Amino acid sequence: MDIVIHRQKELSGSEHELYDRAMAELKPISKMLQKSIINVIKQRQRGATARGLMMGSRLDHTAYYRGDGKIFTKRNRPNDEISLAVGVLVDMSGSMCGERIRIAQAMTLVVYDFCNALSIPVTIYGHDTGYGNVNLYSFAEFDSIDGNDKYRLMNIQDGGSNRDGCAVRFVAEKLSRRSEDCKLFIVVSDGQPADGGYYGTAAELDLQGIRKEYSNKGITFLAAAIGDDKPEIKRCYGEDSFLDITDLKAFPMTIAKIIGRYALG
Repeated sequence: MDIVIHRQKELSGSEHELYDRAMAELKPISKMLQKSIINVIKQRQRGATARGLMMGSRLDHTAYYRGDGKIFTKRNRPNDEISLAVGVLVDMSGSMCGERIRIAQAMTLVVYDFCNALSIPVTIYGHDTGYGNVNLYSFAEFDSIDGNDKYRLMNIQDGGSNRDGCAVRFVAEKLSRRSEDCKLFIVVSDGQPADGGYYGTAAELDLQGIRKEYSNKGITFLAAAIGDDKPEIKRCYGEDSFLDITDLKAFPMTIAKIIGRYALG
């Protein structure tokens, strides 16, 4: 199966207005989560003093009253580095129509804004099929320099079928080449693969094999199920990689919070 990469070079102009309109609601979510992460990072930069120790680098004169000998303190080493890269793959098949694709798009907007503000490398792709090809839509790239990736996200839309294996492998391979300590791969789908000659048990086994292969290369998978075929998605990606999204409206914040936890180790 051939893979065709689509990367929009010239924007129509409407994307800027649509983005500003969408972010009027989503930006506060991203800002709030950024602030929580930045506060933790600032604490790490200052370093923290552990008290009440049996051994340590300094005596704590305020603890002499204790009778258990725990009168030492130790200054922890500051740790302010985030070593995380994020990959996102969105199912853009026809069944993702309506609220599903709208919420999936909102999630990518929050994730991109959140990662960009914290200097976390992020790549975001969408996928569907058509005319015998697997279409991959490059919305955000790790090394993008034109500043338009956030606007490209406004072109996420539903259509076609989904042949997940090729798309998952493509983005997983890009992510595996990163040098960061943690590599988080978020796969967003509303159901199991469904394309000509690629469905059912065979397709599930393909995804299970890809997940195992790239998990061994250091990638952490997170499969976000936003449709009714949750048992099928769980079988494809495994119990430990499965995220059940019951409240679609909370989806953008849920994913951003998870990225934040991985960012802080």
